[in-house]
Amino acid sequence: MGKLDFTEFNSFSIDEWRTLASKELKNRPLSEIEWNFGDESFEPFQHALSPTSEFSISKPALGWKIRQDISSQSTRGNAQKVIDGGVDLLGVPSSALTILDGLDLPEDTKLILKGTVDQKSLIKLEDIFGETWKKRIAGVDLDVWSFEQLDQEVEKEAIGILLTTFGNDYVPRFTINTVALRNQGATLEQELVFGLCAGHEFLLMLLENGYSLDQASAMIHFKIGTGSEYYLELVKPRVLRQLWGVIIKEYAPDHACSVNTSITAETTKWNKPAVDVK
Repeated sequence: MGKLDFTEFNSFSIDEWRTLASKELKNRPLSEIEWNFGDESFEPFQHALSPTSEFSISKPALGWKIRQDISSQSTRGNAQKVIDGGVDLLGVPSSALTILDGLDLPEDTKLILKGTVDQKSLIKLEDIFGETWKKRIAGVDLDVWSFEQLDQEVEKEAIGILLTTFGNDYVPRFTINTVALRNQGATLEQELVFGLCAGHEFLLMLLENGYSLDQASAMIHFKIGTGSEYYLELVKPRVLRQLWGVIIKEYAPDHACSVNTSITAETTKWNKPAVDVK
């Protein structure tokens, strides 16, 4: 099959394209097929001359890692099957670390601790893995919904214990997790606002603990929910990345790459938010 030559087709201006779209709608207004989100409206098509983003933060090229979580109800046998399946990251509730005792966990399979991590949790990890226990941890999953609902002083104390324990030599990545917030009925916009605010608050906490801006930025990861607002769900990770970059730029990082962030997406449990945008 020959290569398609687009020069054979006439080009259209944006206004001409809108006229054609309106004709297809039998002269009904284009607003009927616009994507509406809060006070914002988006046209259902893009043109070569459509306005582009005013930000210049690009997505870094990263590889993929396989993560699977186990629950506090999982048996050691089931947990071992998950590990033997070849996962790179294993999510484990901080309240159920005893399930790891006796498992054959390869050194290159790292742990993601879920929930509040206290001194008792860290002691348990040291009992299981010995002197190398710190290197076993890839990150800590901070649930924004829980973080907002529980006693924040308790949460901050737990985080402070982690930072003091690990020091500057090695610190796991901290995940700002907004998935539970979305599952509670938050709109896409609310999820972004809570996530960015929590991320900024945690950034300040890291700076107060003596970490540089570049170190602190590299330690923060975002985990977002993917709902049913199809077009906007595709845009959301980019918006989050751009806005987080704006926040970091205000602190004048030494390294340009510090404006970047890594994002994980997880399918939400509800088809629509509680306050569905019409």
